[in-house]
Amino acid sequence: MIKILLKQIRIIQWSKNLILFFPVLANHQIFEFSVIKNSFVGFIAFSLIASSVYMLNDIIDLEHDRSHPRKKHRPLASGLISIKSGYLILATCFLSSVVVASFLGIAFLIIICIYFILNILYSFFVKKVIILDIIFIMSFYTLRLIAGHIPDSIPFSSWLISFFIFLFFSLGLLKRYSDLIILNTNSINSSSGRDYLIEDGNILMSLGISSGLISTLVLILYTGSDAVLKFYSEPIFLVSIAPVMLYWNSRIWMLAKRGEIKVDPVLYVIKDYNTYIIILIFLIIILISKHLVI
Repeated sequence: MIKILLKQIRIIQWSKNLILFFPVLANHQIFEFSVIKNSFVGFIAFSLIASSVYMLNDIIDLEHDRSHPRKKHRPLASGLISIKSGYLILATCFLSSVVVASFLGIAFLIIICIYFILNILYSFFVKKVIILDIIFIMSFYTLRLIAGHIPDSIPFSSWLISFFIFLFFSLGLLKRYSDLIILNTNSINSSSGRDYLIEDGNILMSLGISSGLISTLVLILYTGSDAVLKFYSEPIFLVSIAPVMLYWNSRIWMLAKRGEIKVDPVLYVIKDYNTYIIILIFLIIILISKHLVI
């Protein structure tokens, strides 16, 4: 039963909330215990509120999920968990999230509430509006990023936020594109519960690749800004991150085109060993840029 419950609240999706740690990393405070502790508490709060949202979506999309080739195996859709139990899980996760978030102050709690309200709007109205639904998905990730700044008053960086806005938009488009590939494979012409058609795939791919490339451009422009001098002695070496990002962005879209991404793109990235090689390369480049003196 525990395994079924963990699958229903999609505990594997909690990995998305690691985004809350990015402001700490970007501000080079990763070794400050109090900062990391607050980020971890924020991670738990966002994970619980996200699980309540997943539960809400599964209740709303119950009939659609039962006819979906992949989603029909979810505990609620398959009947392993009753609707009554679903509402209980939803309420428990929501209330627990509010309690945990309150330890980080009113501003963080407000972000949590905004996230939940936007998800309600998304679930009932926006998810059927083409492109706007992807904008909302992007905003959910961006809110996580913003929340990561709040507990320790980390200064907001327009560079960091801009980079992730375009990256999240690209991943949102990739999610919809992958859904269409799966439906096309199963000879279904339109996305159940959505307003996308199979022929929209090429447009989604073009927008997604472009957005990913723009996120790389933001990184390159950052290396020439005054803000970068605060943390790096030789910021020019950060330009080396660009070809790595170009590789990652191009590769994931090619895999999506081949139909190899059959799960949430973010989860695919987390499970892909290439991601960790790229992260290692990023860390090496950052360390060189930070400490190298010529």
